Amino acid sequence: MTALKNRLNDSNKNLIPAALSVLADLATSAGAGFKPMIQTVVLSTMLTLSDKKATVRQAAIKTLDAYVATCESALDGPIVHFAPQAFANDSPELRENLLGWLDAELSKRDKDALPDLSGFMPEIFSCLQDRNAKVRANAQKVLGKIVLSVGYEAVIEMCGTKLKGAAKQTVLPMIEKWRGLSCGKAKQSSSTTTAAASKQARAASPASTASIESSSRVITAAELVGKPIKSVVTAASTATTTTTTANLAASVTAGAMGGSLRRPIGPRRRLGADGGPPAAPRSDFGGS
Repeated sequence: MTALKNRLNDSNKNLIPAALSVLADLATSAGAGFKPMIQTVVLSTMLTLSDKKATVRQAAIKTLDAYVATCESALDGPIVHFAPQAFANDSPELRENLLGWLDAELSKRDKDALPDLSGFMPEIFSCLQDRNAKVRANAQKVLGKIVLSVGYEAVIEMCGTKLKGAAKQTVLPMIEKWRGLSCGKAKQSSSTTTAAASKQARAASPASTASIESSSRVITAAELVGKPIKSVVTAASTATTTTTTANLAASVTAGAMGGSLRRPIGPRRRLGADGGPPAAPRSDFGGS
């Protein structure tokens, strides 16, 4: 298999389509037994899409089709794993054809069955800035599949991490076009569970608050007036007060009488004209 893989990069370009044809036939005839071989040859197969000859690129697409037809998990495993390395090649022919092929294959799947495409993001961001219009167009289609796979927020976060300045300003509007897409059931289920838990917590909060307020409410003197001493003491204990029964009764009495107790008023002492002690009474008998 290694010798056949090396023919995919042979200096004799006529051998490349022949080697691709042999690999496609092997995949079809070997069936599931060819699955371990895909790991070895898939990256070299994708790299032949950079060839300038259309016949070579067509042969490469047919071979990739044979890999997926033989083993559907080839798309989820080795192809998704090695595709970012292939995109590192800035050949517009490779990028245009591989992006177009991936979009067609991923479109056959329900969004809940998409593989994890998070590893595609850095290279897709590069393709979105490619000078070739067809590359950019196909990259935007694959970008939609990535949003479905990992979620819009994850793509936005990666964009902010990997891109700066003008590059970020170029790519960000393309991502925002896919804002309305939602990811698969697993992520939706997780979000729903979190939202439900939050709702239950908010529903339980008022009851807890009411319980706390009820246990710590301070009883006013006006509420205590007219209640038996025993009830007053019980209420005071519930409100966590330390007032004794005697003092509490005094407070109740004071509140009933207007808030204070008054001392008896004794006879008023008379004062003299100058504010001092009163003058001795004048006698008309004797003295001057």
